[in-house]
Amino acid sequence: MDKFRDGKVFHNLQKGHLRYRCRLPGWRKADELEKPGTYNARKDKLHTVWKKLFGFNHGVIVARRFYESVSLHRLQHRELVPGERDIPVEIRFQPEPAQEMFLACLWRYVEPTDGEEGFYSFAAITRDPPPEIQVAGYDR
Repeated sequence: MDKFRDGKVFHNLQKGHLRYRCRLPGWRKADELEKPGTYNARKDKLHTVWKKLFGFNHGVIVARRFYESVSLHRLQHRELVPGERDIPVEIRFQPEPAQEMFLACLWRYVEPTDGEEGFYSFAAITRDPPPEIQVAGYDR
């Protein structure tokens, strides 16, 4: 397994890397660009959006930390001021004491096409955030 690089997970496989953004069955690259939110598979959407993978392609991610993108004003526990732009910031979460976390995921191998090599992709299965993450401004 490769080391963490800039907070993103890379796992060396014989056929390439495991990409943290799952390409759903039937999707093309253009579909991903139009709907880029397939990093996480929400628990309440497993039987709808993720039904072709849920129950078939499960895995576990081992992580020591994870990152979330939140709005600066939510992190500061305030509303946007009129005319103020929403500014995204990335915050890091790490268990105390330090320990490995086991995160459920869904994965898929995308077959090669004329314009693209084959690759593995995955999405972490998520649920509503616990209070310590909500307090940091994360609202899904």
